[in-house]
Amino acid sequence: MSKSHIGCIDGQVLEVRREVDQWVIDLDGSEARLSLEAAGRLARMLTPVDRTPKPEPPQPVKPPLSEGESKPARTEGPRYRHYPVTVHDLVQASLLAPLSIVTFRRGGKVHEALVTDEGMLLVGDREFDTPSGAAKHAAGTTSEPGWDVWSIEGKPLADLRWRLLALRFPEPEAGWSEDYIKEKRRVAVRWVEYALGKGLDPGRRDETALADHFGSRGFTESTSALYRHHLRQWFQEYGPLN
Repeated sequence: MSKSHIGCIDGQVLEVRREVDQWVIDLDGSEARLSLEAAGRLARMLTPVDRTPKPEPPQPVKPPLSEGESKPARTEGPRYRHYPVTVHDLVQASLLAPLSIVTFRRGGKVHEALVTDEGMLLVGDREFDTPSGAAKHAAGTTSEPGWDVWSIEGKPLADLRWRLLALRFPEPEAGWSEDYIKEKRRVAVRWVEYALGKGLDPGRRDETALADHFGSRGFTESTSALYRHHLRQWFQEYGPLN
């Protein structure tokens, strides 16, 4: 390996630089020591990037407002992250069994829904394809965080959704080997199980929790650095928007 490689992995620009030891340096200034083997693996996976400065595109010039004209009202509302998982997906993945009963407690009352073979939630005589729709009908409200309020065996359906997201992670990209994909998925699955066991949000990056997670498994510094890199994509895809 030459003295320095700069390239891109998962949309993140990295530099693998050889000094006395091997290092992986993020161009934002953070760095982590890697073994020769780990640094070589990363260097081989780097996609070259063009570091030549590019001229800024010309910005369109808006005409001034005419007299008496006001700016249009801003119509963009709040942005919420969408997780591409349905109850049907949980049933198909054998994470939720058909004919299971999920419950929803509100104001001293317990609402129940039956999971059908098709992955619908049956509340009374009505079927719903989303937990929020079933929860709104059960509670008689206009808005409910369905994945969080419906639970099975004391755990919210959101926990099962996190597990399925980890099993689907990552979205493969060109040039990735099957072993690389499996490694990223294994890291995500372990993190989700750790976070759920600690009552943490698996989508929120928590440096203290990450250090405890990797430390409890006895990972070396170089392995922890590589696994943190794998989880960077996870947090980018499933972390909070704000």
